[in-house]
Amino acid sequence: FSDLRVNVASICFLVFAVAWFFIYEYKKINLQHFRNIEFIPPAIDISMISYMIYLTGTVNSFLVAGYFYAITLCSLNTQISQGRFAFLFSTFMYMSITLAVYFDFLPAISLLSPNSNFSFTQMILAFFLIIVSNYAVYRTVHDLAMRNDSLLRSLTLEKEKAEQANKHKNEILANMSHEIRTPMNAVIGITNHLIEEENNKPELVEN
Repeated sequence: FSDLRVNVASICFLVFAVAWFFIYEYKKINLQHFRNIEFIPPAIDISMISYMIYLTGTVNSFLVAGYFYAITLCSLNTQISQGRFAFLFSTFMYMSITLAVYFDFLPAISLLSPNSNFSFTQMILAFFLIIVSNYAVYRTVHDLAMRNDSLLRSLTLEKEKAEQANKHKNEILANMSHEIRTPMNAVIGITNHLIEEENNKPELVEN
C-alpha cells in the first residue's frame, strides 16, 4: 500500500512493537504485579488490524484473517484470559467499524478495489461468520493450551515424585549400609580376636 494512513499506522505499530519488546525482554515492568498490562499488546494489535480492515473494504477485506492470528497467539496464554479478551475485543472492533461504515459515520474506503459498499445482508452474514470463526479459534487453541499446560504440570509433578523417591531410596540405603556395617565390624573384630587366640594356643601349651 502507498496510502499515507497505512504508512503512518505501520510506523506507529512498529514503534510500539519495538518498545514492548524491550520492556518485556529487559523486565522494565514487573508483569507479575501488573498482569493487566499484558492486555495492552493484543489491544494494540487488534486495533491496528481493525484499522487495516477498514482501509481495505471492511466487510470485503481479507485482512479479517489477522483476527485469527491475534486470537491464536493470545489463547496460548494460560496465565490470564488474553484469548477471551482478544475474541471479545476483535468482535467488538469489527462490528463497531462495520456499523459505522454502514450508517455513514465513517466513509466507505477500499484501497484494493473500487467496490467498498456492502449490503445489510452482507453485514449480518459477516457478523455471524466473524463471531463463529473467532470463537472457534479461541476455544480450540485455548483448550489445547490448557491441556498442554495440565500435561506439563502432571509431568513435572511426576518428575518431582520420582526425584523424591530416589532421594528416600538413597537415604534408606545409606542407613542400611551404616546399620549393617557397624555390627559387621564388631563380628569381624571378634572373629579376628578368636583366630588370634586360636593361633596363640600352641605357644601357651609349650610354655
